[in-house]
Amino acid sequence: MPPSAAEVSQARPIPSFYSVASAASAGFIIGTFFMAGPVLAAAGGAIGWAGLHAVGGIIGGAIGASTVTGLDARKVTVNNYGHTRKQRET
Repeated sequence: MPPSAAEVSQARPIPSFYSVASAASAGFIIGTFFMAGPVLAAAGGAIGWAGLHAVGGIIGGAIGASTVTGLDARKVTVNNYGHTRKQRET
């Protein structure tokens, strides 16, 4: 039997950490390989570009965490395929 939503939510790490880390690394890669020199210099270099993406990751992590918390409070689970279903009242 799969774990309950409460057990899964307690076992999950903080989602915003992964959101910030992945956004910052993506920003660093974009800044290093795909940005033109003058535009990159105006944004603080590759590190500045990564910082801007990290701020977006903070916002995205907060939206994601609040969405998951809201769904969990309404006893809606999301399975591995992205389909939602209501949990049975027991």
